[in-house]
Amino acid sequence: MSRHDISAPALSPGRIARFWLPLEATWLMMAAEGPFLAAVIARLPAPKENLAAFAVASALAWIVESPIIMMLSASNALVQDGVAFRKLRRFSTALNAAVTAVMIALITPPVFGFVAGSILGLSPDVAALAGESMIFLVLWPGAIGFRRFYQGILIRDGRPQAVTWGTVIRLATMAATGLLLALVFRLPGASVGAGALGAGVLAEGAASWVMARPTVRRLRRMADEECAFGRNLTQSKVLRFYSPLALTSFLSFFINPLTTFFLARGRFPLESLAVLPVLVGLAFVFRTAGIAMQEVVIALVGDGGENRRLLGRFSLRVGAASSSRLNGRPRSASPSSFS
Repeated sequence: MSRHDISAPALSPGRIARFWLPLEATWLMMAAEGPFLAAVIARLPAPKENLAAFAVASALAWIVESPIIMMLSASNALVQDGVAFRKLRRFSTALNAAVTAVMIALITPPVFGFVAGSILGLSPDVAALAGESMIFLVLWPGAIGFRRFYQGILIRDGRPQAVTWGTVIRLATMAATGLLLALVFRLPGASVGAGALGAGVLAEGAASWVMARPTVRRLRRMADEECAFGRNLTQSKVLRFYSPLALTSFLSFFINPLTTFFLARGRFPLESLAVLPVLVGLAFVFRTAGIAMQEVVIALVGDGGENRRLLGRFSLRVGAASSSRLNGRPRSASPSSFS
């Protein structure tokens, strides 16, 4: 399953756009979940307190999951045969277990009390709501790592549409769970948002695993002589490859807890924290096009990097279109503009 199977014989801007569009749709749907949950929480009792607590819980969950977020890129790049699949799956499983253990430790009352009170300086009511909602996110980091491992396999196999369908399942599950928790169980808004997020990611992970099964079966049936890459792939090589990716995502995701820290200790902390999920969700919409390009480049660049220049030009157009939309200019990022 080489990159040549996806990019050969000739790569064109239109072909790149057709590969990119399902991934862009995936990220757009993920960007929509933040504003949707904020809208639900805002219509429940004590909206400011619960929006603030949801912002804190989300920021902490993101920083815990940050080391695992690049597993999609790793599996996209490294799962070239059955042996490589098994080795990276072991690495992914160990990392999933590690971030889940960190999450369990974080939600224990002594640890969370110290983080919420001594570090973030949250008011007691917001800290209590955030602590309760974090319980619903205990499986969040591991579920993220699990589904991104299989999403990378799907993308490498030239099936980005499957990733999109997984996100559709995620959003549907999230919406149904959120409404159930709000209307039937009458939970606080922060717990409704966290519970909906947790259920959605678990459903998406299961869907990604199911959709990747045909590809995994083909990988396992590969003959030994076809698995030269996997035989040379040691756990130390995987670690050296993955460490810079994990550090990059950690530094990127650390911005959210850092912002939460300053807002909680600044002027009007409750109002500032309450509006944070809305602003973050809106800004994320304009970043999705560029984020989707990362996996497109990994999948289509070619074993010798022969498509790098063409992908670079396409990426510049995507970035320009996204920036013009953020500035309110009436430019379009439709597929026809890239063909």
